[in-house]
Amino acid sequence: MNRQQPQLDIRKIRKALKRTYKSYGRLLGIHCHGLDGKPAPSHRIQEWERNSRPVPAYIYRACAETVSDEWASQRHEAPPSDHAGLDEFFGSLLSPALGRLFAFSLIDAQNGNKVEISEIFIEHVQQMYGFDISYVWE
Repeated sequence: MNRQQPQLDIRKIRKALKRTYKSYGRLLGIHCHGLDGKPAPSHRIQEWERNSRPVPAYIYRACAETVSDEWASQRHEAPPSDHAGLDEFFGSLLSPALGRLFAFSLIDAQNGNKVEISEIFIEHVQQMYGFDISYVWE
């Protein structure tokens, strides 16, 4: 599959997940290489955040996975009334434009027009990062 090179704001993601360089490095290591994975060094994360070193595609994927895991966790713990806000917040970390659509889907739903933005988002993540994010809404 030929995917576009994703562009994520790693610093924004790390800060939104309330992670230090060290803890985010451990999280990236787990997502890249499993539980025994070597953590990404703090200085490397800083280089990626400053755009002074190219970010490998597997790191973008790991970043997207960290966002989707936290999104799913918070969404499953939150009352349904908070889901739209969480969807917009976490969706915007992965794709600002598509994330913003979650706010409009809430307005449409209140007007009786059900739009499944989650289906569009699932397809986007599959195409960009190569994994299924549907578990966020299960």
